[in-house]
Amino acid sequence: MDWSRLLLMIFATCLPLSQVSAAIQATIPATLTECYRNQSLLLRENLLPNTLSSLLAILRKIESSTLINMDMRTLASTLLMSYRLDGIEKNPQVTATDYIIPYSPSGSQFYRYKLLMDGLIPNSGLTIPNGTLTSIEKCSLHSMLSSSVDLWERGDEGSVCNSLKNLAQTWDNGRIPRSVNNKNLDNDAETFDPLAIKKTDKTQSGNFLSGVPRSYMDTYTDTALSSCPIENGVIYTKYGSVKIGMVLAGIAAGLQSQTVSQNNLFQLAARGKTYKRPSTMLRGLTTFTSTPSVSNRWVATLSGEIAELSLLQGPINQQSMRVGLSGGWNDTLVPRYYFLSEQSRDALTDTDIRGAVDGLLMATNIQNWRNVASTLKLSQLLDMYYSDRGVFDKTIRACQRQDRFSTIAPTTTMLQESIAFSEVLQLELPIAVNLAVEAIEDLNTIAVSKISTYVPSMATTTCETSSSSTTITAKPAISLYIVIDFNYDFLTAQQIINYIVESAEVSRFSCNISVINAKDGKVLVNSTQTPLDFNLNFTRTNYTNGAKGFDLPKIIQEIGVNLTRRLDYDRVTLNSGGPSTVVLIIPYSTSTIADSDRDYISKKLAYYNQILPDVKFMYLTTGSKERFSSFVTDPTTDIFLLTTTDIANSINPLITRLSRVPRRIINPWCTSSYYGSSSNNLVLTDYLEPLGVHYYRVHPNYFYRSGSGRIRIQGSSSAVLSVCLSRTNPLPGANSTSSDSSCSQITSGYYDIPINDQTCSGASYAYLCRPIYFSVTATQTTTTTNYYQCSDDGCRYPDSIRFTIMQDGLTCYSNAHALRVSLAILLCTTILRFFN
Repeated sequence: MDWSRLLLMIFATCLPLSQVSAAIQATIPATLTECYRNQSLLLRENLLPNTLSSLLAILRKIESSTLINMDMRTLASTLLMSYRLDGIEKNPQVTATDYIIPYSPSGSQFYRYKLLMDGLIPNSGLTIPNGTLTSIEKCSLHSMLSSSVDLWERGDEGSVCNSLKNLAQTWDNGRIPRSVNNKNLDNDAETFDPLAIKKTDKTQSGNFLSGVPRSYMDTYTDTALSSCPIENGVIYTKYGSVKIGMVLAGIAAGLQSQTVSQNNLFQLAARGKTYKRPSTMLRGLTTFTSTPSVSNRWVATLSGEIAELSLLQGPINQQSMRVGLSGGWNDTLVPRYYFLSEQSRDALTDTDIRGAVDGLLMATNIQNWRNVASTLKLSQLLDMYYSDRGVFDKTIRACQRQDRFSTIAPTTTMLQESIAFSEVLQLELPIAVNLAVEAIEDLNTIAVSKISTYVPSMATTTCETSSSSTTITAKPAISLYIVIDFNYDFLTAQQIINYIVESAEVSRFSCNISVINAKDGKVLVNSTQTPLDFNLNFTRTNYTNGAKGFDLPKIIQEIGVNLTRRLDYDRVTLNSGGPSTVVLIIPYSTSTIADSDRDYISKKLAYYNQILPDVKFMYLTTGSKERFSSFVTDPTTDIFLLTTTDIANSINPLITRLSRVPRRIINPWCTSSYYGSSSNNLVLTDYLEPLGVHYYRVHPNYFYRSGSGRIRIQGSSSAVLSVCLSRTNPLPGANSTSSDSSCSQITSGYYDIPINDQTCSGASYAYLCRPIYFSVTATQTTTTTNYYQCSDDGCRYPDSIRFTIMQDGLTCYSNAHALRVSLAILLCTTILRFFN
């Protein structure tokens, strides 16, 4: 009897059925072949940017699908099985046809991934239903999760690689001003054909694969290597670029933590061939038994990386094994391609290290987090960790990964796990050398020593606040209309708007965005709450086909009509409040306004101030602010200068300003005509994160001449909320010095704001009556599990705090009724403009 085959059969019966039936094959699965057959999907300009916000938007779409009912454990493993496939490489000598895909998982990364998914992370057998994601979303997710390196020379190395040598460290860890970008790099990186591989007839030192062959790819000695290859499976975060597939693997392993006997993995790796581990003890590791075990949490993250490095670089480089290799993005404003700063086959890159450390940190803590937040979602966990707020508190967050490294990765444990898995991985890898146990131990010892020294010294972006900080944070919550002159080249326009989308955190929890052509008013992106829709609609083709130019009178007219309809629609939905509207106009440097149009625009805006009081116009402009100063409420706060060579620093003050725009409280019965009944028992539900604040405003149009009414802020949990009221300070409670500001704390109780005939005492007209400003602040960090059960659709995090704003007796009044003469003049002017 073939005992090895019998043992393999016995081992297979011990595995979950889904693992046996869904073994990873060395081929691209049918569900992903579209990403390699469709030439447009191979060009990353047509995919989503490789950013955390893109990933979160995809995850939220999956989690909110009515066709999917998976908890975080099931979803994490399903995503790894469905969309991640490491080690995919292009065969440089094969041309794609309808029946041939010149890509396959032949890279060294594949073999570790196969062992991980076949033997260490249980698979539910579930899949993401077809149609849940679009082709672009599916291929973007696959690209973000799948680790590999595009080795071959592309032809753009002259510009790309030289720029990386100067800027790699800066690019890898934070946003850079556009002024230091290499123009050729941006252009080449955005448009080069990833299928174009350069061949050469002569060998140059350092240009070709060296060492022992590990796969058939190593035999292509007539194909030049890139001196700054593309690293795949990387996403951009403000705390360093990271291999996010490894992070998901750490989460999946932590949620299904298991330790597997090394002998079982030997049989899986040997694929039925006879293999017996040497019975001798490993030198110096007295804590090892003759049959050590392997932890899936470590293989998915740090020990898996160290084992690869030791087996692949170790035999050749030994003491010179490369730990730490930086890189940079084609563009940090719209990141799509991540280039390594040099060619170093099988090096442990900076993105590998961040992914491994983050993944292990997640794996170590995930069960504790689930115990206190049973409804925790995958998107919520990543959203918290890669932000300044951290996971439930500020002690565990990406900006502190180096501080946590020695705690989660003790040297002894790291070495034991790495050696144990290296012995298994050696059987799976197609390497042309055999390593004795002693060699494996020595090489892993070197690798562990190097990584233990390197991680604490890695350059990184520091935390925005200290772990003990109790700083209150306001975030934008607006309906944003971006009106842009299409004279900007597409890449610049994309960088401007994408940075706004990223920084304002466009999502269903905060902002929605529309993009409008400044010439003809056509809508390119229509009121979306997700970066997915923005990127799917704001394309080079749609943009270049749009009219170029700037017609501010037309835009003011078109937007006014649109916003009036939306105000009328509030009555249909009985919407009693929410985000205010900001119209952000981005003219080109040559955009002009005729003197004859200025009076029309000013009168139109004055009219909007009466019927659309919760709409604010702002400008982001190159050149002088003066040309638009008469079209805003306050030129010092509502006009911003744009420098196209330093987009991020130009827009940051705008984002700060947007975070201070208060939400609106309205009487929806008023509509845009302001003829309607008083409000009665209308309720607005809102959610706060710990140490967050929401600002609100009630315009006098909704309480002028009101005899009796109230606004009640009602708490709904044991969380302490601070409610502040003012008639003069739009940000009550934020360093307020106004004499009429007052604050009170509530938990499950309420705070009433009375409205009566004295609220506008002395005001002859509504516009002379001051608005009512109030804020709601979560003044404490979460300290008990009572806060961790927020599961409504409006909960961005499990520790979000729910509260309600109830209103009674709000009325309808507008000075627009007194502007009928001006309206007639406006109507005549509009007719004349039409015929002219």
